[in-house]
Amino acid sequence: MANEAFDIIVSSLKRNPQATFASIRDKAAAKGHTIYPVSYGRAKALLGLVKSKPRKDAKTATEAVAPHERAERDIQKAVRAKFTPIPIGQRLNALGQMKAIANELNALRRFKAKVTALLTTCD
Repeated sequence: MANEAFDIIVSSLKRNPQATFASIRDKAAAKGHTIYPVSYGRAKALLGLVKSKPRKDAKTATEAVAPHERAERDIQKAVRAKFTPIPIGQRLNALGQMKAIANELNALRRFKAKVTALLTTCD
């Protein structure tokens, strides 16, 4: 459908390069198509009826980026490529290790409390 609408615009502009958007829109509506101003502009540019800047390819656009922005983007890309999530089995192992450390800390706190209590009673 969209290609047919664009073809209507292009053929109308080939026949009459001075055709207005409204006249072409009405022709397309009569045939059951909806066109937008951007399509009209693209067709005029395609036919060389208006000045348009040459389109840049992705490589040219990348080179136009400031060097520090490109460096930061490259770093982020490298980090994403090297980052690997921890497998579930290792996560569970790490969780077990964290629990063991927490238990040791609790045991040290209890020991410290007992030693403190003994020292206060000896004074």
